[in-house]
Amino acid sequence: MRILMVVHSLRRGGAERVILEVGVGLRARGHQVSIATLVALDEYPEPAYASLPRHPLLRFEHYRWPRCLPGLAAALGQCMDEVQPDIIQIHSWTCTLVCAWARAATPAVEVVHGSDFAERRSLIRKIGLRWIDRLVYRRLRPRIVVVAPGLRPALAKHLGCQAGEIRCIVNGVDLDRFPFRARVPSGMPILLMIGTLSHLKRQDLAIRALPRLLEQAPGARLVILGDGPTRQELASLIARLHLGDRVELVGQQNDVAGYLEKAHVLWHLSEREGLPVVVLEAMATGLPVIGHDVPGVRDVVANGKTGYLIPFGDTDALIERTVRLLTDSRLNQTMGQAARARVEQEFDRERMIHEHEALLQSVAHRAGKMDAGRL
Repeated sequence: MRILMVVHSLRRGGAERVILEVGVGLRARGHQVSIATLVALDEYPEPAYASLPRHPLLRFEHYRWPRCLPGLAAALGQCMDEVQPDIIQIHSWTCTLVCAWARAATPAVEVVHGSDFAERRSLIRKIGLRWIDRLVYRRLRPRIVVVAPGLRPALAKHLGCQAGEIRCIVNGVDLDRFPFRARVPSGMPILLMIGTLSHLKRQDLAIRALPRLLEQAPGARLVILGDGPTRQELASLIARLHLGDRVELVGQQNDVAGYLEKAHVLWHLSEREGLPVVVLEAMATGLPVIGHDVPGVRDVVANGKTGYLIPFGDTDALIERTVRLLTDSRLNQTMGQAARARVEQEFDRERMIHEHEALLQSVAHRAGKMDAGRL
């Protein structure tokens, strides 16, 4: 198959990493895979991803949404004329809108990675966006995929379709890149957070909770990986709470596995999620996770077995369960082993790639874009 993946950009993020892993996996299975990015932003120089041809449609400094929509649609049309894809795989709401504007006749699969469609907005704006999404959905008629079961009911309501029409293909991780490692008790345990520094990811909640945690775990340190718009805000909060020797903002790091292996607990305190890849990677290494009980996270973390789910913003619960995992090494290891087993059974990268491949082939074949010999 000739597959064109349409993404907003290739900035550092869990969804982008999944997209690249699927692309590389499909290419290894003999398919011709290209990536069209709306914005010329690529933060993945790793050789493992270099085999995927990129087609940036617009320079970053020229991206002014929605004024740039007609230009993006024209550029996408030219890209499709060049690539001649049998099928397109779309990976964001803006990309879906561009494809619809371009009047793409190629069969499409749309992968929904998060719950942005359900985020808090004014009633008028929410109704307007729902009307646009339903119009686009009727025009493109893509096969819809979500990456977490918890996303399906709300998305079906948003699009005005039946939940059974939406396929779920959960994210997966490369188990060889994230090997299991038994944690050794330490008087200086490391709490880890990984993700874009943003209000959505709520690193501020972790920083505010740390002084109370230090009363019971005085040797603990909080290490935060990632970069983003709230970095200076978080740095100011750290200084204001006199936590400069206890919190590290280490920025973007390529060696995520190395940080996971050194940590004792992963904190994942996002307001909402799709299906968080970093949680899967942590669990693969045997790292227990404490996260908010929100869709996506609860699809991964088995409460009380592979980690803990806590009510949003419940600092008391966060501290109590963290102390429990830091002081009971047997519990930490038992949960870590259960976490690894869960990822092996349900969230393996090869299974994810196989399911995406089978769906793409099915959609392309039904649309008459491929004969049996090319499947």
